[in-house]
Amino acid sequence: MKCEAHITIDPAMNSSLSKSDLRCFVETNGWTFSSIENDPIYGDKIFYYATMTWKTVAETCIRKEIERFLNSARLNYPRVYIKRAKAEVTIYDSRDYGDLD
Repeated sequence: MKCEAHITIDPAMNSSLSKSDLRCFVETNGWTFSSIENDPIYGDKIFYYATMTWKTVAETCIRKEIERFLNSARLNYPRVYIKRAKAEVTIYDSRDYGDLD
C-alpha cells in the first residue's frame, strides 16, 4: 500500500523563514514542498507542507525518516514551528488512476 508522510509548518510562527529558503531546505532533504491557503482544518492562513511518498515501506522506516527531517529542520532553523507531523496509509486514491476523469 502507498504511504505518505506530511509535515505542516506554520509560516506565521516562522517570520524569519522565507518561503524560498524553506522550499530549498525541504527539497534538499528529498521531500516535496507545497503551500496551501485556506487550509480546511487550520483555517484562513497559509501553511507550508513537506510531503514524502512511498509505494511500500516499513512503518519504522517512515518514523525514522520523519524524525530525521524534524531533527534536520530544528538544527538548521532552530525557531521553526512544526504544527503537525503525520503518516498515513492510502488504501485507495482515485488520483492513482488517470482514466477516472
